Amino acid sequence: MNPLQDKVLQRGFILQQDNDLKRKTKTTLERVCGAERPSQISDIQNIQHNLKSLFTHIVRV
Repeated sequence: MNPLQDKVLQRGFILQQDNDLKRKTKTTLERVCGAERPSQISDIQNIQHNLKSLFTHIVRV
C-alpha cells in the first residue's frame, strides 16, 4: 500500500472513531441529563463545544 492510501485509510478510521464517540456521547447525555427534547440535547452539545473551544484557547495562551 502506498503512503497516500495509508493516510486515507487512517483518516477514515479516525473519522469513524469520532462519529462513534459522538453517537455514544449523545446517548450518554440523553441518559445522564434526562434531556427529553432534541433542543435540550443540542443546547448541551453547544455548551460542550464552547467549553472545549475555551479550554483549547486557554491551553494555547
